[in-house]
Amino acid sequence: MTDRVLTKLLLVLGMATLLSSLALWTVQLNAFDQPNAATGAWMSLAYYTSQGMLYPPIAKEGHYGGTRHMPLFFSLHAGLARLTGEYYASGRLAVLLSLTGLIVAMALAIRSNTLSVPLAVAVSGLVLATGVGMRVLLAIRGDVLPVFLSVLGLLVIERCRSRRMFVLGAALLALAPLAKFTAFSALIAATVYLLLRAPRRAAALLLVALCVLGTGLLATQWLSGGRFVENLISCSAGGTGGRSLPGALYEYGFFLYVHAQLLVPLAFLGFLCPHRASKLWQIYFVTNFVLALGFFFDVGSASNHLIELLSAATIAASVCLRPEEPSLRRAALLVFAWLALLGLGLYHVEAWRPEHRQTTPRQLVVRELELQNKHFLSEDPTLSILMNKKPVVLDFFMFRVLTEKGIIPPVELPQRIRNKEFDRVILLRYLPSADALSWYREKGFGDRVARAILDAYVFEKEVRGYYVYRPK
Repeated sequence: MTDRVLTKLLLVLGMATLLSSLALWTVQLNAFDQPNAATGAWMSLAYYTSQGMLYPPIAKEGHYGGTRHMPLFFSLHAGLARLTGEYYASGRLAVLLSLTGLIVAMALAIRSNTLSVPLAVAVSGLVLATGVGMRVLLAIRGDVLPVFLSVLGLLVIERCRSRRMFVLGAALLALAPLAKFTAFSALIAATVYLLLRAPRRAAALLLVALCVLGTGLLATQWLSGGRFVENLISCSAGGTGGRSLPGALYEYGFFLYVHAQLLVPLAFLGFLCPHRASKLWQIYFVTNFVLALGFFFDVGSASNHLIELLSAATIAASVCLRPEEPSLRRAALLVFAWLALLGLGLYHVEAWRPEHRQTTPRQLVVRELELQNKHFLSEDPTLSILMNKKPVVLDFFMFRVLTEKGIIPPVELPQRIRNKEFDRVILLRYLPSADALSWYREKGFGDRVARAILDAYVFEKEVRGYYVYRPK
């Protein structure tokens, strides 16, 4: 195929990916897909915020908080929820707005390489052809907003011609960690980029960024009544255990093989392009590539954390689309087209299966789980938010960490369970199995809670991935 045919094919596939993603988001706007405790934790924080409480107490009046999430995304979600009057569709809307901003910012960065706005948009949308992209599109989580702020901040830094724009870019880079506490890649990349060009501007960038970040942290601490820092300190160093370096490297390589395919090698190939555009995006990609390994030392890490790596790799790889190097351009067209075909044929086809849209959240909690007027303990706090109630446990993973540290009394919740305080207990695993007991011991509620449930409750039914237990 000629370059012209490949370009048209990539344009069609990229636009098809964007349209399919938008259609999937629309049809699943108010359709329950599958249990997701991480989504429930984000929704819970938005619920508390919309009720006027930024970060709930770690333990108060029978409810347990504890989180490491930063405030920007769930504050956006809370604002949308106050407009819509609910938390499910508004959370999906917050994700869509973040993704739209990210794709627009990426397209602006890629435009100078493709020399075509439609092709730049199509290439940017290929992030949604990956399994990681589909995961963040169809869940309510705050992984995309910091990437949008990072890419937009870098874009402003790269193209700024005035002091005001420079300050704006630095401020955007500083806001990214307020959306996700690990989102420092863009700030590091911009600092290195400026150090190579104008060291004084690098110092000015850091000064402005630290002032904005410090102000944001202090404001969050004040608005939360001191609970923000309490949460961060209490939940720090919480994890599911670590991998060795060889294990982390293996998991990282497996992730790149499954989700990135040839995208990362193409991004590295862009360094060979003599006509490459600004080095900023190459530095951003390498920074992400190195720092992303850190996620895989935690055995509880999930692929959604790496949406920034895929975004950075897409921008860096797009330099190969420049017309000055025909051989690199053809390789890039083929890689991007393959990525689109793979994503549409696997992840999008799977997401379009009708069973993902068989029920609404309200039908799930009222008709199928029958939770109306019941006091229940749920591993997934989504169910409580759908009933417009405070969850008993905001984040079961952090709950276990806090009990292990003694910040939450380890015997308190198990005793409440043995007293049969809850009309129903709803779990994400069938507890009597050996695998489930291992999960609760190492990653879930904790072994004490699991044993208490087995002592005082009996399995009743399974509904769409939820395992319902009633008192014996």
